Amino acid sequence: MIHMDSDESRYMMKPGYLMIYKDQLTVYGVCGSGMFIALWDSEKEYSGCCYFLYPRPLNNQHYTAKYGTVALRHLVQSMQEHGSEIRNLKAHLIGAGVLEDNKFGTQNEIAALEVLVEFDISIISHDTGGGLARKFVYDTKTGENITMKVHNIRNKDWYPYNG
Repeated sequence: MIHMDSDESRYMMKPGYLMIYKDQLTVYGVCGSGMFIALWDSEKEYSGCCYFLYPRPLNNQHYTAKYGTVALRHLVQSMQEHGSEIRNLKAHLIGAGVLEDNKFGTQNEIAALEVLVEFDISIISHDTGGGLARKFVYDTKTGENITMKVHNIRNKDWYPYNG
């Protein structure tokens, strides 16, 4: 389920979702080993975003947006259906931390890079890896983002500061 804030100008991105938004929207969230990827169309000035937890489905798993290869391929194809040309898409990669014994972060980043190379999409922002989680705020119209690396993720730290 997609949750829009009351003023409908902010959206908290959750794992397993993808979206395309043609108006200005502030997308925010937090990533540990999962990845948030935004594709910004620099010509049409809109974005598509996905947030996944795992690199790719195994043999008997359903193909859902919780998997990077599935989510990112679907996002690229959906943006093309909305009129985007591959040459105008610019990727922002956030997350893929290697937290404790969880090795999904590195695998998630590899899966994302494979799909971006497959479609020949350029990366303009790459804040991934390491041992810290990330909080992010992304503007769908301008393609700008702010990312903060954090040791702990607390509810009171989330934008828009619900303290």
